[in-house]
Order: sequence, then structure tokens, then C-alpha cells
Amino acid sequence: MQQYVSTGTALSLDQIKFLIFNTCDSDNITDREVRDINYIVRNYPLLQSDRPRIMQLVRRFTSDRTRFQKYRGFSDYDLSTLTNDFLKARHRATACALLFLPLVGGHGFSNWQHEYLLRGTFSINSSHPGVSIICRRFSAVAEYFGKADFVYRIMQPVRSLRNPNKMSIPLAMANRHDDRRYRIFISQNYFNRGSDNFRQSILIHEMIHCLLHHRQDEHVDGHPGAVRSSGGLPLGVRFNQAIGNPYCYQWFSFWYDNTGLWTQIPAEVRRRATSRTNNLNSGSRSPRGGGSSSTRRRLR
Repeated sequence: MQQYVSTGTALSLDQIKFLIFNTCDSDNITDREVRDINYIVRNYPLLQSDRPRIMQLVRRFTSDRTRFQKYRGFSDYDLSTLTNDFLKARHRATACALLFLPLVGGHGFSNWQHEYLLRGTFSINSSHPGVSIICRRFSAVAEYFGKADFVYRIMQPVRSLRNPNKMSIPLAMANRHDDRRYRIFISQNYFNRGSDNFRQSILIHEMIHCLLHHRQDEHVDGHPGAVRSSGGLPLGVRFNQAIGNPYCYQWFSFWYDNTGLWTQIPAEVRRRATSRTNNLNSGSRSPRGGGSSSTRRRLR
């Protein structure tokens, strides 16, 4: 680490961050790296205006290596937001996997909201065999969140995938570092935009990129069928493309846990679904819990 330090000039907070975030990139922070950074802050001049924040950063780096490894470069406020999003996104992915689990055995949804949402995002109904793939991937996202490191990155505006004439700053970007660690880069724009539900669905989107082995430079090709940054239903992506499109998982997880879903369903469908739910609750249950075949056709 010391070879990256030039003598004669005071080190700024940004330079110390560069040393930590760009040289300590293995799976675990080593004793040697801790000794090196402590040696540098004790024996090299530090920019006086940055000194308090430098010492706070170094204390955090040396006192809790595991946490520092997983969440790199965030302010205390942003770190609190991100860790809360991380836990809730993992819970959300688990909830989605559990929702699909009974369908793997051949049982359809009894809730028309769920049926409509599945068709709107993945273009299949709940009796389609492809639900097992969706179930496995949501389950894997929940499991492998523990293998992800979150790194703050100052991102430059990039050309929009949907509109080449528009430039925007990405909220997040994923990179599968290797088979053992996934790396999710988070920009300040992540914290400045969207609701809690939206941010958490973004983390699920990025984890799907990692699970599908998309490299950072392949994100253009990592959204087969279309780039759907708007979650209005239906997304209109065919199933054979939707199954590999992170936006479909993102918007399913967003709407499944968002009470605003019901307002997205057309009034006529909402009326029929409410009527159907009332019949189910009164004990008049159709085979497979999905209503008559004519009703299912009308909802497609």
C-alpha cells in the first residue's frame, strides 16, 4: 500500500479512500493492510481540514473489518439507509420465492392480484412450468445477498439505454467479481431518487445481474426483450426473454410488496377479481383456485 503514497504533500481524504478502496480488494481485509494504513496515517502528513474525517474512516476500517468490507465508502447516513434496504430487499426476495413455491407443485394462484402481476411481468400464468425458474432465482437472490459487497462509486452520466439522446447517472451497477463475491456499485443518485420499495427492488435487479453472470460491460445485453425502467404493467416482454431480464424480477418484487398494485389493475379486471375473491372466501372454490377457463382467457 505504501508504494502508492507520494512523499512531500499532505494526504487528503480522497487519497486515503483511494488507498483503502483500491488496494484492499480481496475477500478479506488482512492484518498487513491494517498495519499499512495505520503506518501511513501516523507517519505521513495529512491535510488538516480532512484529518478528522480521515481518522474516523481509518478507525472504521480497522475496528470492524467485516462490515467495512461489505459496505465501502458510504457516509453514516447513507450507510444506515443502505443496510436497511439490504435487509428488506433480502426479505422481499425471500417472500417472492415463498409465493412461488406452492406453484412448483402445480397449484395456481388463488389471488387474482398475484395472477395479474405474474402475467404483467413475466407474460405467463401461474400454471406455467417456468414458475419454478422464477422461484429458484428469487431464492438464490435471498441467499447470495450475503455474498455481495456494496461499494460507493462516483458515477459519470451515461447514455440512456432507452433513449440514446438522453444522459443520466446510474443508480447502481453490478459486477460479479468472482464465484465467491458479488460487487454492487452504488451511486449517490441511488439515495436521491425513489421510495424505499423502489431502492430495494433495484438491489434485487442488480443481484439478478450477478446471478446470471452479467459483467459490468454487458448490462446493455443483460436486459433481453427491452429495457424497462418504468414499472407500468404489463411490461410486454416475452417469457423466454423475461426470465433473463432483471427488470422483470425488479418490478415483480416492487409491486408484490407495494399496496399501490391494486390501482394498476384495470377497473373491469379489478371488479371481476373482487367478485371472484368473495366467492372463494364464501367456499365456492373452482379447480386450481384460478376461476373458470373463460375468465382466465379474458385476463390474458
